[in-house]
Amino acid sequence: MKPKQQEGTRKATCRPTQGHWHQMNRKQRRETMRRIQRENLSLEVVHPDAAGIDIGNEFHYVAVPPTRDGEPVRRFGCTTTELKSMADWLKQCRIRTVAMQSTGVYWIAVFDILEEAGFEVYLVNARETKNLPGRKSDVQKSQWLMKLHTYGLLRNSFRPSQEIRTMRTYWRQRNDLVRGAARHVHRIQKALTQMNVQLANVLTDVSGITGQAIIKAILAGERDPHKLAAFRDPRVKATEEEIARSLEDNWQEDLVFVLKQEQDAYEFCQKSVLPRHVKARVSVEQASDFGWSKYTGCEGHNLCIETFGASAPLKQLLKKFGFSAKNIVAAAKKQIAQHQTRSWKELFFLDSLDNTVAVHHKHVGGGVHLGPAHVALPRARHPTPARCLRLNRR
Repeated sequence: MKPKQQEGTRKATCRPTQGHWHQMNRKQRRETMRRIQRENLSLEVVHPDAAGIDIGNEFHYVAVPPTRDGEPVRRFGCTTTELKSMADWLKQCRIRTVAMQSTGVYWIAVFDILEEAGFEVYLVNARETKNLPGRKSDVQKSQWLMKLHTYGLLRNSFRPSQEIRTMRTYWRQRNDLVRGAARHVHRIQKALTQMNVQLANVLTDVSGITGQAIIKAILAGERDPHKLAAFRDPRVKATEEEIARSLEDNWQEDLVFVLKQEQDAYEFCQKSVLPRHVKARVSVEQASDFGWSKYTGCEGHNLCIETFGASAPLKQLLKKFGFSAKNIVAAAKKQIAQHQTRSWKELFFLDSLDNTVAVHHKHVGGGVHLGPAHVALPRARHPTPARCLRLNRR
């Protein structure tokens, strides 16, 4: 009896345990697939009312259990009417949960309509739904998804709320515009270099005030180097003579045409980065949960406060969190008061804090960047509030 008991124990440990598909090794996956194909009742049914959808560009194939309909696999189009018909048919088949692969962006419309219809939608990674060799048809894929989902072998993907998705769309579009503007600046510099305009040797950036003024004057027809150098901003280190020497070039109409095209495209990207008509409001709590620390708020402002952000107006923001100059000054005084010794420098710092706004405003793309102030003891002989407050983010 004892050897038989050990043999039975050994066989039981070799059987694959039921879990998520991505948690199994290759041998366990093969054994599980064989059991699914044989309709092995030893597998636990987790989702009895499950369906599988094979997402496509033109058509979607939907599979339900054979006992729910005489035609368990149906094909639906990609129009909104067809997708609503799909949802109605799934309700008639008493389906509660649906599994689909994240194929491109074609799944988004199907996901939204089914979610609005009240279904529990599982969005799974295609890597975790590998099929048996030779099973390549859309009908078989939808049936395979349905079987995997029935036995609870699929893991659902995370999808944020609608407000976060809306904000994410705006933010991704903004990033694309910023990257596009950078590419146009590179092409502007290339056209200037081909005409031997060496602005890059005297200016840090051709997209700055001086560089843009000179480029616009060139596109307006000005060719005199000294007149172009007169657009020099006083903050530029290079002199007008140095700028004028860099503007002695070989003008070519085709390259000037390219320069104009790239300049227009760059200006378009700059104007579209923070459009005023976009009013996307996301609550502070949602932004904090999502992990964002900076994003575009209503009226195009770019707000950031340490690890959380807010698209609410500034007055509401200060009222909700108490992030005001008065509160920061009080916190700074409390921190310095903890030190036992005080020099005249520290006393000077305490007096000057009352007249200091301890909030750093930095204009970025027409927006406002807010960062918390960090207090440090003064080290200079004549300390100033700017030296005493470190305005870098944590």
